Amino acid sequence: MPTKQFDVARVWVNDEVVDVRRAGLVVRRDDATESEIGLFDWEVSAHCDEKRWLVQGEYRLRLEAEDGREFGGRAILTTTDGTSYLFRGLGNLRGFEQSEFGSAS
Repeated sequence: MPTKQFDVARVWVNDEVVDVRRAGLVVRRDDATESEIGLFDWEVSAHCDEKRWLVQGEYRLRLEAEDGREFGGRAILTTTDGTSYLFRGLGNLRGFEQSEFGSAS
């Protein structure tokens, strides 16, 4: 399964900046899914020094990668302990194109 990873410098959750110690974006393409409906999966992991209690549910994310690229989309918070968060993308990821994976082999 082809994968792209991005180190994330800044994270906004519902338009509010979140101070992160470390964050990453992972985009995966499932070749079978891609050929049928043209979608890919994405997720964001973020780790903070301060506790911030977000409840599991849907959020709007905006991300700025270390290289300056910007991404955004709707995601669901699936796991949190108050300082670590795992968001799963819900649909499109603005700022990323399927063509970045190249052609399916």
